[in-house]
Amino acid sequence: MVRVTADVEWEGDTPADLARDLDRFGELVVEEVNRALEDLALMVEREAKQRAPVDTGTLRASIGHVVEQIGAGFARAVIGTNVEYAPEVEFGTGPHTITGTPLRFTADGETVFATTVQHPGTPAQPFLGPALHAVEDDINDRLREAVRRAERRV
Repeated sequence: MVRVTADVEWEGDTPADLARDLDRFGELVVEEVNRALEDLALMVEREAKQRAPVDTGTLRASIGHVVEQIGAGFARAVIGTNVEYAPEVEFGTGPHTITGTPLRFTADGETVFATTVQHPGTPAQPFLGPALHAVEDDINDRLREAVRRAERRV
């Protein structure tokens, strides 16, 4: 969570002027935070792409982001991938059974046929979580600065 505090000095003539300026400030905060969210989402995306393990490059190429408006004055940045196997890469898998009709593979130089195989699991290769953690300080700093920019623009 980002906490922003500010000392406000206001120069105006009437309560109506104050109300107008507060409304304007709210609009500017939304605008500046949305701009910052776009930049921050791109930073996390780039970091995740650098950290993603590469075999064919499909996973790395699929990492993207979108900034969504989720209500009046609220937005969120979503960074991720639509590749089906991404969670297994990020978090790993436990031991599991692979079932096929039939499976054919090579073990110890010999071709083996089976309808089930016990897989020992795959270790995690986190890329999204560490990417977010790597830019955490930037996120806090840039969101604070977005509010300060809005304050200067009122």
